[in-house]
Amino acid sequence: MNKEEARKRLEEAQKLPVATADDLQNIPQGITKKKLNTYLKDFVKPEGKCWQCENRLIVEWGIQHGVAHCTTCGIDVKMYHYFEDSKGNKHRIELALQYHPKHYSINEEETINDGN
Repeated sequence: MNKEEARKRLEEAQKLPVATADDLQNIPQGITKKKLNTYLKDFVKPEGKCWQCENRLIVEWGIQHGVAHCTTCGIDVKMYHYFEDSKGNKHRIELALQYHPKHYSINEEETINDGN
């Protein structure tokens, strides 16, 4: 993907919906939807495909704890999400979530290798 293609995809992806508590199947007791929604606003609604390359999201673990990446394009996927319930108990939810495109930008100083 060259810089212009990346810029266009990033611009289009800005319109993607953010994740919400309704996207989670198993919410631990004592964790409010409000708390989850505050956290999840930084991630794209999980729909089974990568927002960057638009292929089916298949992940491979990286070296950072709880972080994987898309096997097609390499963009980060956060897998482990930690929450504290109303009683102070800590819970881990394992779910493949990609940071929302609003957190990405094109660095004009870097050259993207487009294979040419």
